Amino acid sequence: MKYTLKNEKIERYNDADSFSFPKYTSQLINWANQNAQGTRPVVVGQLSELFPEFIASGEEITIENWKKWYTKKYPRRF
Repeated sequence: MKYTLKNEKIERYNDADSFSFPKYTSQLINWANQNAQGTRPVVVGQLSELFPEFIASGEEITIENWKKWYTKKYPRRF
């Protein structure tokens, strides 16, 4: 099963504002995250393993249910 989320939908789901950053900001953020290793599977989990587990839990597939399920499984990571 393949899901595609556009940035506009993610902004709406998170009730977030759209921001415009100065030139090179995204490169600096990516570089900082790369150095901090903040998105490694050991830190946030491996989505290719977690999402099938979430689906198998029987919960309705919604952003809210995913967030509840994930924070229950990893309470200190969210």
